[in-house]
Amino acid sequence: MKKIYFILFLILLNFNFAYADKDITNLKMKPSVNKGKIGKAYEIIETESGEPVIGQRAYKFLAIPFDCGHDGGSKHTDCGEHKKKNKKSYLAKGDRVRSELSSGDNTFRGEHWFSFSIYIPKDYQSIYPTITSFYQIYEKNKGPVLKIEDHYGIMTASIMIKGKLITKKKLLKIDEMRGKWTHVIMHNKFSKKWDEGFYKFWINSDLKAGYKGETYAGSSKGLYVKAGIYQTYISRYLKVIGMDPNWKKNQPAGKFPTQIIYMDNIFKAMSEETLIKLINDAK
Repeated sequence: MKKIYFILFLILLNFNFAYADKDITNLKMKPSVNKGKIGKAYEIIETESGEPVIGQRAYKFLAIPFDCGHDGGSKHTDCGEHKKKNKKSYLAKGDRVRSELSSGDNTFRGEHWFSFSIYIPKDYQSIYPTITSFYQIYEKNKGPVLKIEDHYGIMTASIMIKGKLITKKKLLKIDEMRGKWTHVIMHNKFSKKWDEGFYKFWINSDLKAGYKGETYAGSSKGLYVKAGIYQTYISRYLKVIGMDPNWKKNQPAGKFPTQIIYMDNIFKAMSEETLIKLINDAK
């Protein structure tokens, strides 16, 4: 009997976590990697916490310097080298830190509307030339097609094919986002054809940028969303602040800052009307 009660408790616990996420996103999100010894992959913050929340709940992402994320086995760690097929390392040891969620098991194609809201704390510190991504659309087994990132203190949309940059679109200065929620809506069509693919970006209801052309490589496995903090090429910033880019696991963080952001309203829909309803229902 105790075993039955325990199983029921676990089912209810899982149901509660799933229900909590529905206030924030309609995507099935899970951590991109397990967190290291220090931090968590993410937290769900509620209104009672006193931290920034839209409606009842929001995600909190916290990227701690040199906290090595891993996949639970030996295949991947953010503190290891990342190698291409020719076995040459293109990311040095420990060149990544992330606090990030992924909808990798929930893929899509074609034309969609997307949204996310992001809160940048007043003490948030940009670490460029290290790249800090907040939101990505990834083509499975091909690489990112879109990165919304901190580029020299400007929230920028990097449009890519197979991970290679096509163009950048400036959206809003990070300084204009501090201490408040910024709301992003995107209307995208993913196509291999130059006359069909497009992106449109609205920031706080203002159309800020657009792009027309090829928007993905055509993977049969589809695309998925990643949200949170993903820092790459940490060694670049270490050089700027005079730290050893070949850091060891137990090296103190020194002047390398911890980054914190909050995210909410991470939705995907087939139409503008459905997207707006999802956002309004979550308030």
